[in-house]
Amino acid sequence: MFFQLGCRMMHLTYNRRNPIGDGCAEPANAGLSEFGREVVREMNRLGMLVDLSHVSPATMHDALDVAEAPVIFSHSSARGLTDHSRNVPDDVLKRICSLFEWNYQYIRQISMQVSFQDKEEGHESPTPPQKDPGSGVRTFQEQLK
Repeated sequence: MFFQLGCRMMHLTYNRRNPIGDGCAEPANAGLSEFGREVVREMNRLGMLVDLSHVSPATMHDALDVAEAPVIFSHSSARGLTDHSRNVPDDVLKRICSLFEWNYQYIRQISMQVSFQDKEEGHESPTPPQKDPGSGVRTFQEQLK
């Protein structure tokens, strides 16, 4: 239905558990449900982008197990640079590169925001903003190697 209305990208969760799977703020970190696996398959079939921002690490891995097309993290950073539950762990980033035969240039967007502030929860990133926008990318690329 959403695809017919023009939707071409969808988050699987938003922080907490829903019928699709667990979000990044869900303590259980149980991953995708069987329904969630069906959702990812259908999104791939339709040509919708699967957005893994706000999902738990287990949900990320489960989505990658099912995905037949590249996924995106529309507004996440690398957890190795900024340790926050919404950010993407290094093992997931490495897995994406190997699964889809990507090189590090394709994940440049994820590292452009090297600091993360969560005003809702009052957390501030321990990583100061970079003066040289390319320095975060270089640090990110070195960490993945």
